[in-house]
Amino acid sequence: WTNDSLIERKINDLADKTTKIWDQ
Repeated sequence: WTNDSLIERKINDLADKTTKIWDQ
């Protein structure tokens, strides 16, 4: 894992949670 990919994964996970909240 590079730092960039780890940050990108966190951003994607956060965006996914945000999308689920908006979908409800």
